[in-house]
Order: sequence, then C-alpha cells, then structure tokens
Amino acid sequence: MLRKFTLGCAAVGLAAMVLLLLFAAFMQLYLLNSYPPGLDPDAAAYGLNALKPLRYGFLPFYDYNNGSAEPMFIYSASVAVFLFGPTRFALKLLSAFFGIASLAMLYASLCELGRTEFKAETRRAIALLAVAALATSQVVAFLFRFGMRFSTSNVIQMAAVWALARAARTGKRIVEMKEFELAKDKIMMGAERKSMVMSEKEKQNTAYHEA
Repeated sequence: MLRKFTLGCAAVGLAAMVLLLLFAAFMQLYLLNSYPPGLDPDAAAYGLNALKPLRYGFLPFYDYNNGSAEPMFIYSASVAVFLFGPTRFALKLLSAFFGIASLAMLYASLCELGRTEFKAETRRAIALLAVAALATSQVVAFLFRFGMRFSTSNVIQMAAVWALARAARTGKRIVEMKEFELAKDKIMMGAERKSMVMSEKEKQNTAYHEA
C-alpha cells in the first residue's frame, strides 16, 4: 500500500511538472518572433558570431567576442541558424529552449538536494513550487525571449548543483564529468533504473499489452 501511494505521488509530481513545462513553453514561445521586437544588440552580435562556424569554418575552443569566453551558446546558435536560417527567430528559439530546459534541470536539482533530510514527497513539492514560480513569471519568460547567452549558463549551473549534490550523497570528494553526464541523462531519459528485473506488476502489464 505504501509503495502504491509513493508511486502515485511520484506520478502526480511528474504530471504536474509536465504541465508546468508546457505552460512555460507557451509563455516563452507564444508570438516569439514579434515580442520583444527585433534583437538586443548583444543578441545580434551573438548571431554574427554564430555565422562564423557556418560560413568560414571558424571553430574556436573559446570565443572571446562580445565579452564571452564560452562557446556553447555560439555553437548551439550555429545549429539553430543552420536549421531555421539566419533570422532572429532562430536565436530567440534557442534561448527559449534553454530557458525551458533550465526549469527541468532546476526540478531535478531540488529533488536531489536534501535526500537525507527530507522525504521524496517534500522534495518534489519544494521543486514544483520553485518551478511554478519561475514558469509563471512574466519577467523570466521575457528574459528568455531575448536570444541571450545567459540562458545556457542557467542549465549548466543547475546541472552543476545536481552533480555536486549527487557526488556528496555518494561519498565522492570531487565532482567528475560522469556526474554531469548523469544530470543530462536524468533530464532526457528520467531517473536511473537500478535493476532490469521486471516486477510482477510490470510483467502483468506487459502481458496485457502484448496480448
């Protein structure tokens, strides 16, 4: 009974998170090309930098143009420009995408923090409240519609928090790249499954599905 209740709470939390992400996507994507109008000067400079790998094959490990050292947003913008053309929509869409991804990473990070102090239901509730506050914020949605590179740093910072919390919980003294890979996998594929052995309930559901 307790296990069913726990699974039910987890399912409700997951459903709520999906709804919040859909709402955040609406807030950040609706009339994206029209509001705010045009591009911020910095965003326009990032767009010009994004054209360099495509037109000139310029592939720096660090990009010091426009006061930025990290190339993640520039290369991501190059992919967006390749797919959608050299338009302001490509840059704004990329920024909005990273904004939505940062909310998912925030949820994962807060669920990982405090595992030894709080129950899973409490951690999920705190994480949902934090995501809800940001997902429904007009200011946050507005900022992520600018096509600015800080949208990528939010994702990386939340991934770093998740990796640090997990490393501390598992007794590691340093955070390795493995933790960041796990953070990415958790967002893309969900929680890690410890065993491939199917429970009786899963076997029954599979049999119903295959019948």
